[in-house]
Amino acid sequence: MSVRLFSIVLLQWVTNLFAVLVLLQFVIPGSWQGNLKAVPIWLVSFLLAFLFAEWAFDKRLPERRDTIELILVWVVVSVTLNILGSVLVFKTARVALYGTDLHITMLFEIIAIVLAAHATRRRKILRALGEGMEG
Repeated sequence: MSVRLFSIVLLQWVTNLFAVLVLLQFVIPGSWQGNLKAVPIWLVSFLLAFLFAEWAFDKRLPERRDTIELILVWVVVSVTLNILGSVLVFKTARVALYGTDLHITMLFEIIAIVLAAHATRRRKILRALGEGMEG
């Protein structure tokens, strides 16, 4: 399961990076500054995290352990790739480690993962109860 989670998180990170670059280049006006520019990026990160987390929980009913495992893999992969990108672009890891945007983005993504686990669990339980009532 860890290889599958790693692949999903890696694909989510690349998709998120591409979506943020498209937002910054073509959608968000250049006159926006600070948090006004960051809010759409956080929203896109939240939505992508929710969708990819639901995909990760697709195979079975997610338990608390599954949610924690996904969060741990998510944080390790995301932080590692952000540090790597920071080192490649800025020649230092401080930008990724001490920048608040990574921390806020991770907070929104963790909230999205927990909500996706709850929504997936609820949907699968209701589907199982609905099937049992029909028969």
